[in-house]
This record gives sequence, C-alpha cells and structure tokens, in this order.
Amino acid sequence: MRKTDYKVDKIKDYIINYTPSRTELVKFIATNLNGVSKQYFENNRRNFRGYYATNIQMMRNTGNIASKDGKYFVTKQGLVNENSLYNKPYKEQVKDLKANLDRQINWKNSQIRNLRDENKELTIRLKEMETTLYHIHALSK
Repeated sequence: MRKTDYKVDKIKDYIINYTPSRTELVKFIATNLNGVSKQYFENNRRNFRGYYATNIQMMRNTGNIASKDGKYFVTKQGLVNENSLYNKPYKEQVKDLKANLDRQINWKNSQIRNLRDENKELTIRLKEMETTLYHIHALSK
C-alpha cells in the first residue's frame, strides 16, 4: 500500500485498522483530517449528517470499501489497489473502458443498419413515386 499524506490514504489506514461505523468514520475525517474540534463535532453532530457522503459513496461504488453490519471495511480490491480509494485498479478501469467501447460500437452498428434499412425503404418509395409520376405524365398527354 502506498504511504502518502493524502487524506484518502489516511482514511484507508483508519478503515483497515478500526473498521469504523459511518459515524466514527465521519468523526475521524472531520476531527482528524479537516480540523474540526471534537467538542464542536459532538455538539453539532446533526450538522455532519451528509458530511463526506459523496466521497464515501464513490469509494463504495468503485468497490474499494464496503460495509457489513454497519461497519466499513476495505475490500480485497481496495487492499491491492495502488491508486486511491476513489479509483478502480487499472485492470478494472481497462475492462470497463473495453465494455463501454463495445457497447458504443454495437450501438453505432445498429444505427448504421437502421439507416441502411431506411435508405432501402426510401429508395423503393422513390422509385414507386417516379413510376407513378411517369404514368401520370404519360396519361396527361
């Protein structure tokens, strides 16, 4: 595991060492990393209800942390991940990008097929209209 002074690495160490509840994790982040006094935190606990929620959810969405029975822990992926908890490992990112690219290619191919089919239908209708106009013109003479 990389050792830096980044907040996310300190959060990772804290989760590994203490398997905290959400309240304990938020308290650690607010008081130890963001300079909020413990007394202020305790007196204004309700004000910290959504504190760091987006970041924690991002760590969960990448699969680097999870919770069980109200306690957070770092997953196997999070332990081996040399990036931060906010990112998936490079191999996972490459897999996701390939899957995304495959979806885009399939969508574009289906759009091309649809346009070709539409072109065939319009060409047939155009020929029918030309034939009809030819007959109308021939009858009008």
